[in-house]
Amino acid sequence: MAAAATCFASRPFDEVSMEDIAEQAGVAKGLLFYYFKSKRGCYLAVIDDFHRQLLAIADTSTAAPAAQTISEMLDRYLDFAENAEPAYRLIMSGGLGNDPEAREFISAHRARYRELFTELASPGEPEHPMLRVTFEGFLSFVEGATLDWLTHRRVSREALKELIAAVASAVLDVAASVDPTLRISERAR
Repeated sequence: MAAAATCFASRPFDEVSMEDIAEQAGVAKGLLFYYFKSKRGCYLAVIDDFHRQLLAIADTSTAAPAAQTISEMLDRYLDFAENAEPAYRLIMSGGLGNDPEAREFISAHRARYRELFTELASPGEPEHPMLRVTFEGFLSFVEGATLDWLTHRRVSREALKELIAAVASAVLDVAASVDPTLRISERAR
């Protein structure tokens, strides 16, 4: 996995071969095909591992202040975007998005992030329709802001992180003001 992550982080998906990954890992190419079936399967496994690491931060931080949890997740997210820029750009451009399995994979991860967002914002409550729309819009903001930052680098990484965290807090307040049936927890504020 580490070898595959290194290869996909350093070059665009189409420029990485299973031979490259095998050489980086010091294993036979057949072993990679045994575990991953294809380059696409290997790539999805790397992305899945990244998302699992992000989710682990959130799952182990349930008692921590929301700001700390968000800060840790944003650091990890921006680490990935910055250090694996070709892979990040591929994900954000929908490069594997025409593949039904890849679309399902991405949807499943977004659903898990929405669950975490809901639990943070309204613990013990089902996902409120306004919260779902808010979170999907927030994710689009995070992705767009990160891509712009990677392209132009006109603000510092720390400033980008602070902006994203501030928007996370603000969108919850705005959503609650638009729909008074949405109750936001004090921990999230």
